[in-house]
Amino acid sequence: MGPDREALELYVSTGKLMQVATVSAAGEPALCHVWYRAAFRPDELYFMSRPDRAHSANVRDNQRAAGGIVTTSLTGLGQTVCGVTFKGHATQLEGDATEEIAAFTRRWPEAGTALTSRSSRLYRITVSEWVLFDEDRHPGSPRRVIPPAT
Repeated sequence: MGPDREALELYVSTGKLMQVATVSAAGEPALCHVWYRAAFRPDELYFMSRPDRAHSANVRDNQRAAGGIVTTSLTGLGQTVCGVTFKGHATQLEGDATEEIAAFTRRWPEAGTALTSRSSRLYRITVSEWVLFDEDRHPGSPRRVIPPAT
């Protein structure tokens, strides 16, 4: 594993909130902010949401998803930025998702009741491409495309 992959995994695993973009049945983009959990090898991102949210309906209609995670504590314009974007395919977990729910609630204990009562569902994004943007490590050319690990 190279230094860019190590940085990517560190940034993604320590981030808290991600933005997820989905596409409606009519082809309209939508963006939301969700709490998430990351898994690597294979590269997957899990988030929870109520099934009646627009982005949840979008995932049922069109699995394409993209998003971003800002890993820099922002203080003002002009500072260097580190972040990660991704694209992939999202699905709502069906059937017995006990293992995935347990892993998500280890990171976010407050999510347990909503997930076990089924008022919220767990969704998985299978990442097809990462983009690491790291002005600290690569000030002259910060954008690095990183393939997903399988």
